[in-house]
Amino acid sequence: MSTNNPPTHKDSNAAALDAISFSAMNPQSACPLYISFPPEIRRYIFSYALSAYEDLDAPWDAQSYYRRPGYTCRKRTDVAVLRTCKLVYVEARDLIFQAGTGNDEEAFWWGDFSRRPPENRPPDHLMMDDDDGDDDEWDEEGFEDDWEEEGGRDYIMGGDLQSSHQYASVEPNDGPVPGGVDEAVVPDANPTHQVGENTSESATKLIIQHYINKFFHDSPFQSHRTVHFSRAQWSRIKKIRIFPQMYTLSKENITQFFHRIPCLRPETVHITIRYTDWWWWENDTALDLTIRPSLVDYYLPESCNTLILELETIDSKRKDLDEQVKRVIDEKALWRWKRLDDEYLMLDQEKGIKEWEWMGPTTIGGETFNHHPKAEEMKYVVKILTFTAKPTEAKDLASKSFGDVFCMKSHVPFHSS
Repeated sequence: MSTNNPPTHKDSNAAALDAISFSAMNPQSACPLYISFPPEIRRYIFSYALSAYEDLDAPWDAQSYYRRPGYTCRKRTDVAVLRTCKLVYVEARDLIFQAGTGNDEEAFWWGDFSRRPPENRPPDHLMMDDDDGDDDEWDEEGFEDDWEEEGGRDYIMGGDLQSSHQYASVEPNDGPVPGGVDEAVVPDANPTHQVGENTSESATKLIIQHYINKFFHDSPFQSHRTVHFSRAQWSRIKKIRIFPQMYTLSKENITQFFHRIPCLRPETVHITIRYTDWWWWENDTALDLTIRPSLVDYYLPESCNTLILELETIDSKRKDLDEQVKRVIDEKALWRWKRLDDEYLMLDQEKGIKEWEWMGPTTIGGETFNHHPKAEEMKYVVKILTFTAKPTEAKDLASKSFGDVFCMKSHVPFHSS
C-alpha cells in the first residue's frame, strides 16, 4: 500500500466551516449580549461558558485505580455557544485555551489499560469489540474541533499520522510502522503478514493490537478528547499531568510521548506516582523511587520550566515516603531533570515540600489486601516536590522539533516529513 498520498478525512465540523463565509456577519444590534455588555464583560461570559468541567453524571468507580481528588469523572468542554452565530464564534473561539478555563491542561495515564479511565483507553472499535459503545458521542457532546479549521482528526488519524509516527519506534529491533494499520508489522514469528484481502481474522487482530500498543498505549492521543486535537490545539496545552505506573517512566516512553506530537510544548509537567504505582505495592513492599533522572537519561522539552513530582502512599507507609523524599533532597545533584537545550530542572528548595492528605478506598480494583485497614476508607498521604529551571536565552534548538533534537543528541539519523 502506498503512503505517499494518504487520504484525508475532514470531520463534520471542519467541513461545515469550509462552507461558511465570514466576510459578512450580522452585527447582532438587537441582541442584549451585544447591546448591554462591553467586549471585556463578554469575554468573561464566554470564557466561563467555554471552561472545562467534570461530568458529574458519569462518575468513575470509587474503588478504581484512577479515581482520586480532582479526577473523579471525565473532563468535558461545552462549545455549543460557538454555534449560536458567526459573531460569537469569531469573538470567543480563541478564548477556549486561555489560562483559567482548564482547557490548557490535559492528563494522561501510562501503564495497563485497567489503570486508566475508560475515556483514556483505545476506542471499542479498535479493540475489536462488537459493542459500538458511545463511539459517536464525541461528535455530539464532546470537545469538538469546530473552532479550528485545520481539522484535528486529519492530523492524528489521517495523513500526518505516518509523518509524525513513522520514526517513533522505541522497541529494540523494532522498525518503523509506516502509514498505519494497513502496513503495521505483525509482532509474531511471521512478520510478513499484513492486512489485506487474504489476511486471516486472527492475523488482522494481531496487527491491530500491535498498532494499538504502539500508538495508543502511553501516547498523547490516548483519550477520546485529545485524539481530535489539531496542531494549533496541541500547541495551546501549557500543562500536562501524567499518572504513570513506575515501570513506564523510561527514557523510551518520555521520548516517544513528546516526539509524536512535536507541537506539544508544555511549560509544566506534573508527574504523580500514586500508591498503586509503586513497585509491588500489593505485597506491602518498602517504597523504592527508581525513577532518578541520573539512572534514566530523560529529555524533557525545552519549553518545560517546571516539573512537579507528586508521591503518594497510604498512612501506614508514611515513614517510607519520608525516607524517599529525604533521599531526593540529600541526592539533589542526581535529581536533575535534563531538557533538550541542555538546561536542567533542579529541586527548588525555596518552594519546600508540600503535603496533603485524603481519605480513599481500602478495596482497589475490586480486591482487598491484608495490609489495608478493615474499614471502607483509609488515609492517603501525598508529598510534592518542585523542580524549576531558570529562563533560558533563545537558542538554535528552539526551532527544532523534539525528534530532531533528540536524534541529533543521540547521534542517530532522523527523517522528518
